[in-house]
Amino acid sequence: MVKLTQVDDDASAAAAATEATSAATSTTSEETPKTAEVEENDEDYEDTSDSDSDDDDEEEDLNEETLYERIVALREIIPPTQRSFISDAGSSIKSFASSSFLNVGNFLWIATSSALLLAIPTSLALLSEHQLVEMENEMKLQQESASVLAPGSEGAFEQPKETKA
Repeated sequence: MVKLTQVDDDASAAAAATEATSAATSTTSEETPKTAEVEENDEDYEDTSDSDSDDDDEEEDLNEETLYERIVALREIIPPTQRSFISDAGSSIKSFASSSFLNVGNFLWIATSSALLLAIPTSLALLSEHQLVEMENEMKLQQESASVLAPGSEGAFEQPKETKA
């Protein structure tokens, strides 16, 4: 079972000390009321400076705390049913992500291997056909230039006939 105990901290101890000093000054405040108010205001400022230093101490404690310690502290805050739900959700997300990456990897393997088996032979065939067409055009140019330069060829010096379309 859990046993609850009350822990007095520095702020409550300082408040009790302030009340005790204000009670002591209240007996003297009848004689000089303005002085008592000034003293109470001074005490308020002193308490504020003490609380500022306490806040600084708390900030330093938070800065010294590691991420692991914060997560462990969350374990104490979050109930077990919610922890199990969060754990199940995390594990299902992890399994979904890993299976998705596996399936995407398999798809990419199939796509690249199919492209290599189909696209490379097709591109090589197109390239060889293009080279063949280029060679035929080059042969025709060579035959035409040979017929122009051949001796006794009278048709080479004649004007080409214009055809009307």
